[in-house]
Amino acid sequence: MDKSVEFSIAKITTEQFAMIDDYYFPEKEVALVGEFRFALIQKDKVISAFSQFRFQHSDKPFLVIEVGCHFKMKEDSWDQFKNGNKMVIEKGFMVHLLTISVGTTRGVLHTKTESSRFNQYLLPTINLTDTVKEDFTVDLTQ
Repeated sequence: MDKSVEFSIAKITTEQFAMIDDYYFPEKEVALVGEFRFALIQKDKVISAFSQFRFQHSDKPFLVIEVGCHFKMKEDSWDQFKNGNKMVIEKGFMVHLLTISVGTTRGVLHTKTESSRFNQYLLPTINLTDTVKEDFTVDLTQ
């Protein structure tokens, strides 16, 4: 990438949130499962990073949250990603957007659980460097 990427957070969405008392057993071991995805909205020049987390016992989640951070790219920055009929967004920049998304998810989780017994479940700090394995490539003709 030739120059810095200019962008702003255009919108934050809570895609999913659930507290499931029937699957909550405080004496059992808790596993945290995270999943991440990205999307492009070409006409709006937006890149979205979604972070989903499930606190669960075995395979039964008792606390689920998914948050999307939607980043509006400046025109010049958007054009930097174009490569013919494809958009190629470098891994390092994707990690940066995902880091913002996870931090935002952490705050939304705290706010939504603040007056409940689930408020004790916090998202830990996560090194996302190895989470994104390669550049994000999208075929613009589809």
